[in-house]
Amino acid sequence: MKHLAAFLLILLSVVYACKQQDVSLPPLPAGYVELQMGGPILTPAGLTVIADTVYMSICPKNASCLVPNNVFASLQVVRNQESQPVRLFTFFGVQSRRDGSLGDSASVKLGGQLYKVIVRGQYIGETDQSRLGRAIIQVAPL
Repeated sequence: MKHLAAFLLILLSVVYACKQQDVSLPPLPAGYVELQMGGPILTPAGLTVIADTVYMSICPKNASCLVPNNVFASLQVVRNQESQPVRLFTFFGVQSRRDGSLGDSASVKLGGQLYKVIVRGQYIGETDQSRLGRAIIQVAPL
């Protein structure tokens, strides 16, 4: 009886471990940072981005969406004491018939230097019924 209980416990552990999903995140593209509301985000270009609004909509599996898989971001790009507002919107992913490499961009001039701000959406995984994603941003000097 003890052997049967031990066998069932091991079998249950193996089944549970196999059911767990891999939640490892794909790497960010070079020069990008994840865009999150809350605090300031320091970019590789040395500028700070403050996200006022980040809205991401991902169409669930087996659903037809009017405006599938999009990201909207309202940001403040800051260098020293100078800042400039930026609003960006883009579609992403295969359901929107876009390859995920597209994004929306804007140019900002801070401290006499011109920068390009690019926002994109990136899938980071799936569950049984939905897809998960994150908004990413790149700020680079021109």
